[in-house]
Amino acid sequence: MEIHKRYVLNSSEFRRALLLNVRSDFSESSEVQQYSILMKILEDLECELKNTIERHSVFYWIHLYRRIAPHLASDLGRNTNEWTTITVRNHVEQAIYKYSDLSKNDDYALSSKVDFNEVLGGMLTQSMGKLFPKEFVDVYAKGLKTNTQWVLTKFSKDDLLDVYYLEGLAYQYWYISAKMRSLGKGIFFGNNRIW
Repeated sequence: MEIHKRYVLNSSEFRRALLLNVRSDFSESSEVQQYSILMKILEDLECELKNTIERHSVFYWIHLYRRIAPHLASDLGRNTNEWTTITVRNHVEQAIYKYSDLSKNDDYALSSKVDFNEVLGGMLTQSMGKLFPKEFVDVYAKGLKTNTQWVLTKFSKDDLLDVYYLEGLAYQYWYISAKMRSLGKGIFFGNNRIW
């Protein structure tokens, strides 16, 4: 429920709010003016992406993002096919490369270099402790020390929600840019709703 709210509802509401703020100007504008209005909305969407992304490193976001399913929620909009998915995922990754904190390197580590309680901000230890006997958790922790791999350390549930929010925002970015492409092809919106 929380992922759906952040991913679909919050990202859609963010786009809708931007569009509603320019609704009267948009419907009374020429094609060129409409294009400029939509360009400003893209800038606002990109600013929201930046505000979310800049808290962590490039590696952190890419590591987390590439672990969520590579498909779009069907209730994001009308077009969530595989080509749109590829475009949206590319938007997210480009935003990550552009806006992540390049000086940050303390939100990930090699599993052999950190205590097991630091992996995923301690959430791995907590969840495994609830599901498995201590002996199993100890064997797993030892395996992570022995078989070194990159792990996220400064992780929180909010980061997981945010990575879905980023994808939702990137879909909204794609949606607005699709409307701009329509304008470029001569489809004038006039009084038609684009919200």
